[in-house]
Amino acid sequence: MRKSLLLLCLILFFSCSPDNENDPEPTPSEANLIKSQKIYAFGVLEEENNYYYNSDGKISKIDINSVYQGIGSFEYFYDANGRMESFTLTLLSPFDDQREEITTLFYEGEKIVRTCTTVSVTNEDGTSMDPTVDKVEYEYNSRGLVTKLIKYDHDYQASATCESLEYIESTTNMQYDSNGNFSRLEDSGNVFGSIYLTYTFDDTFNPFKNIKPVSFRNIYNYSSENNVLMAEEFNSNTNEKVGYVEYNYEFNEDKYPVSITKKWSTADDFMYQTYTYEYTYY
Repeated sequence: MRKSLLLLCLILFFSCSPDNENDPEPTPSEANLIKSQKIYAFGVLEEENNYYYNSDGKISKIDINSVYQGIGSFEYFYDANGRMESFTLTLLSPFDDQREEITTLFYEGEKIVRTCTTVSVTNEDGTSMDPTVDKVEYEYNSRGLVTKLIKYDHDYQASATCESLEYIESTTNMQYDSNGNFSRLEDSGNVFGSIYLTYTFDDTFNPFKNIKPVSFRNIYNYSSENNVLMAEEFNSNTNEKVGYVEYNYEFNEDKYPVSITKKWSTADDFMYQTYTYEYTYY
């Protein structure tokens, strides 16, 4: 079973890190704005995220400290009107490889319709490959929620540009319930075959609900207002259930999670793994 896809869809996008004393705490416009996230597996801390915001309450930086990904940060940049223009990722891997990414955002109206990312990697010995380019395109419904995500891969094209990319790595189609929460997500990956996921939600608040700008949050699957109770994975060709994730929560007084336990399992419970997430808020 394609475990990596299920975890990718269900484990949150951002990585992790310790507090940076040089970054002042924000004065966010909303309560319960996420400050930190810790991820544990088998009781061991694997990742930690710390989130920082500008004076408008918009995301400005995420420091990263991950056992598997390494140490670094995302930084977010805005134009004079407060619209996010780009973000960067700088990451030093556990093997001392230096990864740098620059992502540029393209809009139609207030919606982000395309991102282009230039990726550069410098190895521990100082050698490096030519930078590569990746592209993601987004389509929306009338409510402004992403309904299709198309990922283009450079496929080692020589001197590829964002505009010239032709190789589609995967296409993801998303459906929503009346509350704007995911009800179904189908991935048509061209390597591993197609699967789809169905979701059941409660009426409490997602820990990433208040991240701004909303246009940015939406493209990274933060558009769901509420929290997932159950996700089930099926083979698209046979409709056979191949896996599921169960969620258990502890909440603060405002109904935002302070702890989440996620159990990933194959449909027959033969293989499973449990993750624990802890959250703090400004």
